[in-house]
Amino acid sequence: MYSETTQTAPHASYAQPQAQHYYAPPPPQNSDKNSTLFNIWYALTSPLQPNTYKLTLFHLINLVFAVVAFTIVLTLGLLGIGLIPLFCLGIIVLQVLLYSVHSFAQCDAYLYNCVAPQEDQITVQFEVPRRGLYHISGYRISPDLSRFSKEGSMAIFYFIFVKFPLAMIFSSTVLTLLTTSIALIAFPFVDQRYVHINQGTWHNHDLKVVHHHVEEWTPSDFVLRGIALLYFTIFLMHIFARIHRYATKFFTCEFFATSGVVVNDQTLLLPRYSTAPVVAQPTTMYSSATLYENTTN
Repeated sequence: MYSETTQTAPHASYAQPQAQHYYAPPPPQNSDKNSTLFNIWYALTSPLQPNTYKLTLFHLINLVFAVVAFTIVLTLGLLGIGLIPLFCLGIIVLQVLLYSVHSFAQCDAYLYNCVAPQEDQITVQFEVPRRGLYHISGYRISPDLSRFSKEGSMAIFYFIFVKFPLAMIFSSTVLTLLTTSIALIAFPFVDQRYVHINQGTWHNHDLKVVHHHVEEWTPSDFVLRGIALLYFTIFLMHIFARIHRYATKFFTCEFFATSGVVVNDQTLLLPRYSTAPVVAQPTTMYSSATLYENTTN
């Protein structure tokens, strides 16, 4: 006759963190009609839009920044090449040049983000969540800019032969047009004695704008032409800023994507021991281990 003895053995199980659920709200439904009306309203009120003032500051700072970056990069480049025969000191200078280029690219990215839409901005730095899943993708400043690499050479070429000429042509042009448009709008409100003196000066020099003598313009002509020039200047600001942004992203940025899981509670990684039940339970966290002993009477 056989008797069956059942024993339970401790079994290790790992408690896994529960999966987090993410709920994304549905995208807004933007009709073409609403988008068209918004674009028309934005165009009409563009002189009063905050983005216009941001573009003005962008072109002003971009012009100064391009001149400074061009001067430093060109000086360090020529100095580094010239000092290579002298105990290879030029290598050290060229390494300083690459570090400077990387710093200039970081500043250029911040300047880029001031006028770029949210979905098109360059990721300068990002925060990893304290817990849970994360996935971040986009464009960033290439980390190879500070090394002797193809990316570093492209960045040097960008600050010398691309950014500086673009800033001198585009940014200086829109700033000059903006100043001229504001002067035309404000001219009728200047003291009339000053206006008469300048009209006589213009008449002696036969100053013409679009085949019309300036001294023949009425105050309303000054205002209307100034407003038209102002709207045209704002349009050029958007176009030129987009060209600057495209050049920055092409020469100094790279696409990246990163994802991972952050678990803050370290105790979740430790094994938890529990005694397996005698009767099987409908659970996936515990498992029973049954030992059988056969004895003969």
